[in-house]
Amino acid sequence: MSETKIPFSLRLSIEEHKTLKEAAGQQSMAQYARVRLFGEGVKLRKKRGLKPIEDREALGRVLGRLGASNISQNLAILAEAAEAGCLHIDAKTLMEISQACSEIKAMRSDLMQALGLKLKKPSVVLSHSFLEAAE
Repeated sequence: MSETKIPFSLRLSIEEHKTLKEAAGQQSMAQYARVRLFGEGVKLRKKRGLKPIEDREALGRVLGRLGASNISQNLAILAEAAEAGCLHIDAKTLMEISQACSEIKAMRSDLMQALGLKLKKPSVVLSHSFLEAAE
């Protein structure tokens, strides 16, 4: 026989909601309340939509790289120059674009790993796309 589920709604003040959310930590607020009401032996429910971070170390690496780099600003400058038709591609510029693309790929890989997602190969190589836009 299947278990009938009856929804329960509770109105909270903003402060009560904040307190409950902080106390719940990584659990959903509903699961936290269920454990507090019925004890540790309560049956765990299937989580919907909450995907825990699987690899916090990988996420930390990505955030560290983003914090220490000027990738977005530098790529924006290069993109503006390419759109204006005044991007001179010499060996140094090509090396910097390739380096930025490599760093972005590494960050993407770490993010995918941290979020527990399967890594798919990008359909377009970023440095080639950038060079085509610059021509």
